[in-house]
Amino acid sequence: MIGETLGGFRIVEQVGVGGMATVYKAYDAAMDRYVALKVLPDRYARDTEFRQRFEREAKAISHLEHPHILPVHSYGEDRGYTFLVMRYLPSGTLKERLEQDRLPLPLAASVLRQVADALDYAHERGVLHRDIKPSNMLMDDRDNVYLMDFGIAKIIEDSVNLTGEKLLGTPAYMSPEQCQGSQELTPACDEYSLGIVLYEMLTGSAPFQADTPVAIVYKHLYDPLPLPRQFRPNLPEAVETVVLKALSKDPASRYPSCTALADAFAAALRSSDDVTQSPTIDIAPPARRKPKSALPIILALVAALVIVGGLLLALTGTGRSLVSALFAGSKPTEESTSTETLPTGEWVDAVQASIEGREPDYVDTFDDPGSGWGEGSFPGGDWWDYQDGEYRVRASYRPQGECCIGPGYPESVLLTDFVLEIDTTLLEGEEGSIFVIIRFDDREGDQDPHYGVILNSDGLLSFYKNDGVNHQPLADDQFVTASRGFGGAANHLTIIAQGDRFAFLVNGGHILEVTDDLVGQGRLMFGAENLAPDTWLEASFDNLRIWNLDR
Repeated sequence: MIGETLGGFRIVEQVGVGGMATVYKAYDAAMDRYVALKVLPDRYARDTEFRQRFEREAKAISHLEHPHILPVHSYGEDRGYTFLVMRYLPSGTLKERLEQDRLPLPLAASVLRQVADALDYAHERGVLHRDIKPSNMLMDDRDNVYLMDFGIAKIIEDSVNLTGEKLLGTPAYMSPEQCQGSQELTPACDEYSLGIVLYEMLTGSAPFQADTPVAIVYKHLYDPLPLPRQFRPNLPEAVETVVLKALSKDPASRYPSCTALADAFAAALRSSDDVTQSPTIDIAPPARRKPKSALPIILALVAALVIVGGLLLALTGTGRSLVSALFAGSKPTEESTSTETLPTGEWVDAVQASIEGREPDYVDTFDDPGSGWGEGSFPGGDWWDYQDGEYRVRASYRPQGECCIGPGYPESVLLTDFVLEIDTTLLEGEEGSIFVIIRFDDREGDQDPHYGVILNSDGLLSFYKNDGVNHQPLADDQFVTASRGFGGAANHLTIIAQGDRFAFLVNGGHILEVTDDLVGQGRLMFGAENLAPDTWLEASFDNLRIWNLDR
């Protein structure tokens, strides 16, 4: 079919083939873009009832809009072929990644979280996937995952059932109830398949293998699960227990949802002594350097904006990196070093145990505009204020990511050793970030050194520092979180700082620990940055709580 036109789409090349369909890269002249065409076998299109079912299921699939579900733009029929039109991504698959090696545990956790969130979103809308497997998970170069082929198995399965043919699926990943041909499948079948994928991410191979599909089906139904620690001996026992529950042969014994599975896996990683190779990074503070010659002018301009409007306008020359936000804050204390000697993971548990049952030292639900955060606006529509029991920031696009906006800060919020919790939500937009800046220091002669956390609309989390001149990540990689993109549920962020040690958690999952002693004390700030031209980004902050810690 290369070079032919199907439904107005010119087919450029074949990019994949499977038992249920063939995928082509095609050019959409009407929209001037490339798309992926998922073309189903022509024998089904000759069936009138199939075409009706295809249209019904295709409509349901096309209504799934989620950051980790590959979008279906439309569907059609031409010359006896039925096809789905999907976003084209020049990405590899999780299957290709696993052919290289099993995954590090933090990456396995992030893939699991993204897919679980996508599945629960679909399940809430009455759509089962029925064919969860690594080859149906696209991964880009930032480890974002996009689940594809929703509903394809059901469309074809309904047709083959009517003709008396065998059930379709991928035996290595099919749940026991699918293997039995159950017509009353529940979301638990997708959870089981996701559990198989998790098993493969951890060990390098699926648990049940045999020479024939029938033999594999038999193993799903009757054989005990080979223990993951047989193949990865250093795997924490708590992690293995999570996998065993997800792969229970009885659907009722599995987790109540896919995100509950992801939550349990994250908790198991965090509870283990080996915090699952979660990166712990020691970074020596860089040599202090004076700012570039243009910096005093920038500082003066921003200081004027803070005084007049209570706005924080942060400027940088580092492209899309989040820039320094400028505070008129307190003077720093001496650079501190932690007196804690507990190893990674145990320290986080000890800190959280120390505040359990204790009232926070600072609480702000953002119901009261008198609590001290700034309110104001820019000409053109940017604004920041209290609204509907939250603090909201609305930001327009700034070329090359050169600035971002956020509120002024209450003088009472000064951070040294602390646990901070806040709920953040991206409400509206296309591409952008929520950020939380901690220990913002106004050392004389520098561009205000600070630490910050960025959570963007793709669900990527990064933790960084600015030494007054340079914006520097505190980890080599970004981490994929449970962010639901725009209009979804809030992300619950937790930041722990004690001496020179930091830990970051999102939605209860332990993401990252670092050690750094650049800034020992400073202010708090939060805000938003818009990276999409001709759009607005709106974000909200709520339920801020801070506990002060002893050394």
